[in-house]
Amino acid sequence: MAARRDHFPNTDIQQLDKEKNINLGYYFNYQFTSTGSHLAAGEGPWKMERNFRYVAGKSSRPIAFSVVNAGNIREYVLELSANAAMMWDFNSYHSDNFLKEFCAMYYGKNNSTKSAALYKAYYNAYWQQRKPDLAGFDRQYIFQDLRYKKAMLDICSGFDKPYTPNPLKDMGAEQQKGRTYRIVPSDNGAISDIDAVIKGTTQSANAFLKVARQADDLYPNVDNNGKPLFNDNLRQPSYYLYYLNKSLLSLCKAYQLKEDVVRRNKLLNQSITDLKMQSNH
Repeated sequence: MAARRDHFPNTDIQQLDKEKNINLGYYFNYQFTSTGSHLAAGEGPWKMERNFRYVAGKSSRPIAFSVVNAGNIREYVLELSANAAMMWDFNSYHSDNFLKEFCAMYYGKNNSTKSAALYKAYYNAYWQQRKPDLAGFDRQYIFQDLRYKKAMLDICSGFDKPYTPNPLKDMGAEQQKGRTYRIVPSDNGAISDIDAVIKGTTQSANAFLKVARQADDLYPNVDNNGKPLFNDNLRQPSYYLYYLNKSLLSLCKAYQLKEDVVRRNKLLNQSITDLKMQSNH
């Protein structure tokens, strides 16, 4: 998945003949360190389940093994717990049911419905920079936080060069052109990468801010023992991703206005301010 930059079964699995009926296992990396999630969970239990069930559907034999990877355990408690629950009882597992049970256990039964809805809104707030090309595979492509980091570096490196509406560059030795970002402007109603990023980050920032504010409202009612987890696993990541989107948005607008020094510098200062604000939540 790290080489493909996104979480979905590779072509060899997609093309596998089920009649071969071979033993299959699956490796799911929640946090690969190239273009994936790093400081905030991004894939979610539903996408994890879809991956494993897709693979399981390629053989009549049970999944032979499961390997999941997350370097920052604190940020991926929910997703790792979901996979553990699925591997414990693969046939009966359902992500919606798991999430309600998880929220009831840690945040209190009275808060389980609202907190579960917030988690779903959090994952859906991610910018989906292109449409899925696997049938029924929701959120196949999302813009994880390390993609933001590389986009910022690419755009910053272009301020001393002539303007181009497509300044985002593939990583070195990328095996497939365009895979580093996987932005399809037309899927966003846009005509260029910069235009698509501006539209995507605007929408995503608004969505994450809504989740963050609703998390603020719910936080006082959360069971005391669950408050640290709720804060670290949902509330803070929502603010982090809100400010990350706002920062990239201002940077892109500044890049468009390179000739207007006053407005450009104001936007650059706002981008820096938003980056600093991440540490306050």
